[in-house]
Amino acid sequence: MTTRTVHLPRILIAEDHTLVAEAFKSRLDTDYEVVGIVSDGSLVSIAAELSSDLIVLDVDMPILNCLDAGQQIKELLPRVKLVYMTMNEDANLAAEAVRRGASGYFVKTSEVVIAVREVLRGRSYVSERLSKIRSACVGGKNWLVKEKDSPIGNAKSFSS
Repeated sequence: MTTRTVHLPRILIAEDHTLVAEAFKSRLDTDYEVVGIVSDGSLVSIAAELSSDLIVLDVDMPILNCLDAGQQIKELLPRVKLVYMTMNEDANLAAEAVRRGASGYFVKTSEVVIAVREVLRGRSYVSERLSKIRSACVGGKNWLVKEKDSPIGNAKSFSS
């Protein structure tokens, strides 16, 4: 009898605040393989080296423009999924992330697990707090929006 190895999706976290990065890592470690945390400008080279399935990127990192870094990563690794996180609720910033290849975008909250799960399922995700980006997004993507005060599994999708 042969045993089959289960491949857990490999996730890289790009976050300059150690406590936030470790909190996200602990939330994701139960269902995914967190392969590393990057807190500086080495994101592109480390992403290429680690062969991640998904990268969670903080939009506002010092020394590093994560939108540019994400775009470079998508050129090197077209299959990698990018999920951006931010404290900024600017719809234009969210739309720019989508134009540059984002599969998910959320305000830093406990939604990291929901966003990662939905993107790895092949869907796109945007927090309800950012649902106003529907009109700013391009490409006709289907987005999953968490409904206010609903169980995690109860969500609605919409097309931009």
